[in-house]
Amino acid sequence: LCRYGGDEFIIIARAFEATEVERMIGDIRRGMLDASIANDLPYQLSVSVGFDEWKPEREGFQDCLVRADEKLYAEKRESKFRPSG
Repeated sequence: LCRYGGDEFIIIARAFEATEVERMIGDIRRGMLDASIANDLPYQLSVSVGFDEWKPEREGFQDCLVRADEKLYAEKRESKFRPSG
């Protein structure tokens, strides 16, 4: 895990299936919600996520990062139209 810039972080994880990544994302989201509740925050912490598979034999890491970033911003746009709660 590392801070990439501003409020963006990168997690590099070895996962063999997308379901493993989705489970990780769910754990992070639950942890943030639990922290919001435990600290009696007047707002709910949330996270937008974009991820992709890096294929080092065919591409550079930056290529994977660009795809993940595109997915992140697509999720951010979609979340603006989703009801919260």
